[in-house]
Amino acid sequence: CSSEHDAASIPWGRYRRKSAVQVVGELNRLAKIYNCQLFQMGDSLLNPIVTKLAQACIDENCPVYWDGHLRADWNACDPEKASLWRRGGFYRARFGTESGSPRVLELMGKKITADQIRGSVSTMAATGIKVTTYWVAGYPGETEEDFQQTLDLIEELKDDIYEADCNPFTYFPIGQVNSGPWTDKYTGSLLYPEGAGEMLWVQTWILNCEPHREEIFRRLNRFTQHCARLDIPNPYSLRDIHRADERWKKLHPNA
Repeated sequence: CSSEHDAASIPWGRYRRKSAVQVVGELNRLAKIYNCQLFQMGDSLLNPIVTKLAQACIDENCPVYWDGHLRADWNACDPEKASLWRRGGFYRARFGTESGSPRVLELMGKKITADQIRGSVSTMAATGIKVTTYWVAGYPGETEEDFQQTLDLIEELKDDIYEADCNPFTYFPIGQVNSGPWTDKYTGSLLYPEGAGEMLWVQTWILNCEPHREEIFRRLNRFTQHCARLDIPNPYSLRDIHRADERWKKLHPNA
């Protein structure tokens, strides 16, 4: 793991950092052993190392393409840095955009703004880097106005988004940054009775706050319909991925 994101230790515990040179050496070896060129980095965030990693790939002439998760910060808005990343093999940026509402972004503690989301998404796309965006419907305290701001931002950026994926907010009593405060404030409870636990892979917990579970899934359906109307894909099958790639090449010939 090469990231330095402190929150990574909350769900995963301790982890070992590697230098960019170490990672590139491993990529070169894996490419030769398995005859493959596409790699996805599993780090929570690549921001602390993406520039060094791209430069090391250029210096070592590493013949691979790689993607990973980025924070939509001001560095990701910089065309020169984005160009360097692309030349270093970074071909797909996965942004945890989460919401188009400044208020919800602040509630989440994302430490990014809607303007940074706009700048990061557009800069990556202009450089030819595919942009995958991840959104959350129904974060505790999200209002209808907040959710509409998400839909509006997606429409504004529709030609610069390769993929839009949305998930309903899911609460866990432990393992999340705000698990403790939420439990104390909203009193989390099980959706299914405890006796059903043996039939489930994972128990579902709910919070006693707005928006309620029914509204969260209504918003999720609206998100899906909104993206379909805008022709923004969320591909999973090989056929869907091919169609998404054809759309992206038409929008961004340098991809």
